[in-house]
Amino acid sequence: HSSSEDDSDAELDGNAKLYGVEPGRYIVLAGLALVNASNALMWMTFASIVTPAEQYYSISASQINVLNIIFAAMYSGLFWISGVVLPKTGLGWGLALCAALNVCTAVLRLASVWFSPTFGMILSGNIVGGLCQSLILSAPPMLSNQWFSIEERNFATGIGVSAQIFGGALGMLLPSNIVTEATSEKFGMLYYIQLGFAALGLIVTLLAKKSPSLPPTAAAFKLDENVTRRSFHHDRLPASTSSHNRHQSPPSQGALSATSSRKSTKSHSSQHQGGTKKYVRRALSNVSATLKTIVTNKNFLLILVVSGLCQGSIWTIGTLMVQVAQPFGVAQTTIGWIGFSGQLVGGFASVLTGGVLGFVKDYKPILVLLISLSALSCMIFPIVAIIIGDSISVAVSNALVALLYVGMCLFGVAQCPILFELGIEVTFPLSEEITSPLVMWTPSFLSLIFVTFQGAILTENPTHEKALIVLFINFGFILLSVLASLLLKPQYNRRVYEQNQLQAANEAKTGINA
Repeated sequence: HSSSEDDSDAELDGNAKLYGVEPGRYIVLAGLALVNASNALMWMTFASIVTPAEQYYSISASQINVLNIIFAAMYSGLFWISGVVLPKTGLGWGLALCAALNVCTAVLRLASVWFSPTFGMILSGNIVGGLCQSLILSAPPMLSNQWFSIEERNFATGIGVSAQIFGGALGMLLPSNIVTEATSEKFGMLYYIQLGFAALGLIVTLLAKKSPSLPPTAAAFKLDENVTRRSFHHDRLPASTSSHNRHQSPPSQGALSATSSRKSTKSHSSQHQGGTKKYVRRALSNVSATLKTIVTNKNFLLILVVSGLCQGSIWTIGTLMVQVAQPFGVAQTTIGWIGFSGQLVGGFASVLTGGVLGFVKDYKPILVLLISLSALSCMIFPIVAIIIGDSISVAVSNALVALLYVGMCLFGVAQCPILFELGIEVTFPLSEEITSPLVMWTPSFLSLIFVTFQGAILTENPTHEKALIVLFINFGFILLSVLASLLLKPQYNRRVYEQNQLQAANEAKTGINA
């Protein structure tokens, strides 16, 4: 519906405004984008400079893979902390914390150049970066739901997701073109650029407003009420009449304060639980209810499977790209440019998808199509390579690697806004602070496993046959993701709730005017 309808919906209670958008919301989104991009820039650093990193830090290709997958490993173990830390700090201060962690990561990398170019030093920086990723990776749908209107929400999610992809694009391009030899000067130059990018993100997040004065939509208001009550159970969606009654009753002061600061309401709420033991029992009960909601929601479980298999395979191929392309004679700088192009295209595709979602009723057909095209992109390289055989030229290899990676980024990254939004829709009114981290947990966890065993297949001396085996394995996983997506029967609970609230608002306004 239109913005004017949002305004009328926001003023049901006479002059009391229940929800509306903040003028500075795009500054907050810019802060998220910078932090996400900065983290991805550092995540992808070593994917395209395997040989110089081996030489400079005196480490093996297997240790390079550890540096690459430590981000996914951290997220796999700590994905839940975003749902704990960000509500307590408030999303605005949480973003500033993530930006500070990015700065620390860059400083530790510089320390490896200044003092000790060892595996332990560079690993410690990546662990801090992985902690940041555990907080920031699932933040885009949280921010869009808490700050943006219905019309802007999907687009904002797309921007947040694409920022990470653009950062990954720079993470593929800059290292391969800057670190052309294994020297302190080259690595130092790269790390200073990363520090500047991280510092910019910290400045913007510190200057941006930390929390909205009002929730932007009825759904955001509903979620704020749920967080305040600590009731994460999946209650029934209200009918128009019940929505009308809910809206006609003025929110309590506690509910309004929840809008401006989830941290303060949770603290206020916990003070009335009758002591620490009672509060802990209540918290454990809520966790149990939340887990029951998740494991009994077949659509959400299917979304986790789809996300894990497809995105996990795409992340794995990106991590092992140098080792997969090396036997075919593709140069390091060429891989850097291919990685940059693929991530860039994927970032734009994510923004486009986020914009398109506002105009379609069912996200499933788009998701199935994108996953199917990802599978096709993964198959072209190995099939053509088998047909041509050992006589394959470097030019043809370059083209096949480009088609593989650009295609998988184009169709793979475009899925992310859909996966996030579907996860929120089918579990509403469960908080997005719970569902969004889970949507990204499965690909992080599975890519950790995939990279480990597929890296063992490639070994220190990858061959044509080993590279093709890895690609066929990932094709199989993506094909399973296609089959899982076909089983989805999504219910758009948040959309129904917002439509009911709009209908109730219009009925109330008609009654007042009459």
